[in-house]
Amino acid sequence: MADPPFFYFADPDAPIWSRTRAYAGRGEGAEIIEGAGASKPKYGIVTSQTCDIAEEDAPRPKRPWVQISPVYELSSSLNAGQIGQLRKFQGNAYFLHVPLLSGGFWVADFRIEFPVEKGWLANQRPLNGFPDEDLQRKVGERVALLRSRPAFAGSFVTAVQEPLVQSLRELKKQNRPLHSAILDNVSEVRVALDSYLAPKEARLILLVEEELPAVVWDWWLNWWDDAIDAASNLGFALHPLEQKTTAAMSVKEYKEMVAVPTDRVSPAG
Repeated sequence: MADPPFFYFADPDAPIWSRTRAYAGRGEGAEIIEGAGASKPKYGIVTSQTCDIAEEDAPRPKRPWVQISPVYELSSSLNAGQIGQLRKFQGNAYFLHVPLLSGGFWVADFRIEFPVEKGWLANQRPLNGFPDEDLQRKVGERVALLRSRPAFAGSFVTAVQEPLVQSLRELKKQNRPLHSAILDNVSEVRVALDSYLAPKEARLILLVEEELPAVVWDWWLNWWDDAIDAASNLGFALHPLEQKTTAAMSVKEYKEMVAVPTDRVSPAG
């Protein structure tokens, strides 16, 4: 919808966001800050599940709230590489490209959600931001991904995830074509741990649409050699790295594993 409300609670004396820092000195103590100017989004995207909005199973509404995230025009704030990744629904997991909005490069910002009552939503004109059902599902899939990530053990973060994130960042600086090939060819990195908080063994699978190009697979295997030694030093074993196509991976196997974020380090349990 267009022109959604935007507000959040903050203490201007301890600002984190740039807009809060700009607001500092205008009030005394913590308060609700409303968006204005550049911080006021032109559009908003509903992140609540459809059934929670409609409540078709309830004679009287029991869930009066709808959650909304802002949608900003970011063509001048992102570089060409970031825009290219977001167009493919890759890159920063907190940002989601909304392709059907005209007049710029529009991105939903899932770092914040704010509640509005359904009575307000009922009087808004819905806008279609996605051209088909598959892309519409990206909203729910992305929100689910951000909500479902577990806290990994510190040993797993130290031996596997943090080195992977750092290696990919370094590769992006040194060999951008190879970095792009890795992102384009690997849909997800998934892991099965015998324990999230105190693992003794871990199995990682690269989820792919088709077998990886040799240069991409070689990069992963070289990184894996270092990860095996680091894991052993921290008291758990890594199974051999695998790549598996989405057609070959069973639903059962997929559900037994969890995605490993590769653009940031997860909290350690």
